[in-house]
Amino acid sequence: MRKIIFLAFGLLAFSFGAKAQVSSTTDRPGQAISARILSPDNWQYATGAEFQNWRNTLSDNSQYASTLWDNVIRYGFSPRGEFGLGLQVLSSQSEVDDSVFLNRGISRLSLKFRNNILFKSNRFKALAYEFDLGVPILNEVSNNTYFSPKFTLSSEFYVSERITAVFNFGMLWDGIETEQNYFQIINISYSLGRNWSCFAEYYANYQAGSYDGKWDAGFSFLQNRNCQIDFSGGYDSNNQNQYQWFLGIGVSWLKPHSRDYLD
Repeated sequence: MRKIIFLAFGLLAFSFGAKAQVSSTTDRPGQAISARILSPDNWQYATGAEFQNWRNTLSDNSQYASTLWDNVIRYGFSPRGEFGLGLQVLSSQSEVDDSVFLNRGISRLSLKFRNNILFKSNRFKALAYEFDLGVPILNEVSNNTYFSPKFTLSSEFYVSERITAVFNFGMLWDGIETEQNYFQIINISYSLGRNWSCFAEYYANYQAGSYDGKWDAGFSFLQNRNCQIDFSGGYDSNNQNQYQWFLGIGVSWLKPHSRDYLD
């Protein structure tokens, strides 16, 4: 955990001396976060529900189903940085043999800070980092009593006029396990026109020598300049008769500063 905190504050000191520009964006859909931040005095609210199902048909025929409600409020406080507040609510049901276990409540409350280090250079679009600190209050699911920091470095590139690539690398500590978890995300999006776009994404986690990689994909529809609706899903299986799938839907709404309405 100390490595994550020291890395975040080290980049924070560097980035306030760097020159950057910003533009409005949303992190939905997908696992990756954008390398761009909100313009000063802009607010954004993004919310979505994810429905997941996991099943093991080989050993004990165990099954896990959950609904995760994810909420993020972001505020651009300067041309180089933004603050955010995240809240996740989980409802899950586990079945092992003939036993059923239910779990409902707040699963994570976090404070976020994101900062642009670089912005726009030929095909290079942006480079930013985000420090996300899970706080051990109102946690009704895991009852975790420790802070859970997460650090993400995000870069964004123009591949072509219609294709954009986003790369995320980072590490996190969930406050429960002693080992840190490292992750990477590769997100490729393609513009289908003025309002529609699609994406495909590969994301993987590394912890204590184990590797877990998955794919997902989806669509987004820009209803107007300040509102986006998204749909996503993923499926994974292996040779041990284990499989899982998820479906997600969400919306992002931007409240620009009053002067932006005049643009």
